[in-house]
Amino acid sequence: MCINSCHAFTGPFAQLDACSICHEPRYDPVQLAKSRKKVPRKHCCTIPLGLQIQALRRSRQGAEAMRYRDRKTQEIFDSLENAALSADVVYDDIFCGADFLDLANCINLTSDDTTVAFSLDSAQLYQNKKSDTWIAIWIVLDYDPTTRYKKKHILPAMVVPGPKKPKHLDSFLFRSFHHLSAIQRENNNRGMLVWDALKNSVLKSQLNGRVCWQWRRQMGGIRYY
Repeated sequence: MCINSCHAFTGPFAQLDACSICHEPRYDPVQLAKSRKKVPRKHCCTIPLGLQIQALRRSRQGAEAMRYRDRKTQEIFDSLENAALSADVVYDDIFCGADFLDLANCINLTSDDTTVAFSLDSAQLYQNKKSDTWIAIWIVLDYDPTTRYKKKHILPAMVVPGPKKPKHLDSFLFRSFHHLSAIQRENNNRGMLVWDALKNSVLKSQLNGRVCWQWRRQMGGIRYY
C-alpha cells in the first residue's frame, strides 16, 4: 500500500511502482538501489474469509448455531402464508425484510449456506490520539442476534494502518471481495466444501447470497452510511 495510505496496490493499481495520488514510491528506494529487491514500504493486512467460514461448523454446537438463519426464515415464510397472521409478524431481525426474503426464494438458500455482512470503520487504538487505523470485519448473520455481534463470533477481515486516512477505499477492499468472489465460484458455483459436525459429512456451503456490507466514513465533515 502507499506509505501515505492513499490506496493499495491492487486491481488497476497492481502494476504501479508509485502511488497514483501522491506519487510516493511503492518500494523502499534504499533497498531497491542496494540489492534491487522490491521491498514494500508499507503493508495492510487482509484475512481471507473462506478458511474462517469452514471452521464454524467443525463442532456440533457450532453447526447447530449456524442453523438459526434457516429456522428463522422458515418461520417467517410459514407465518406469512397465513394472511390472518401476517399482521402480527414481529420485525426483529434482518431476515424479516422483504429484500432478504425475495433473495432467499430466488436462490433457494438452505441451512448449508452461509450469509455474512461486511463492516468497515476507523478505530482509535491509543487514548490520546485520533483514529489512525481502519478495521474491517465480517459478521456471520446465520447466528442468533444475541450471538452474532459478540466479539468471539466476529471474523476479522482487514486492517489498514494509519496515521493518514485511506483516500481510495475500494482498492483496500479489493482483496477481500476478490476472495469472496472466488469462494462463490468453487465447485462449479455450488459452494465451498465445509465439514459439518452435526451432519457428520462434508457439505457445499454457498456464499452467493446477498452480502450486506456497510461502512461509515467521515471526511471533510461528510458521513456515508
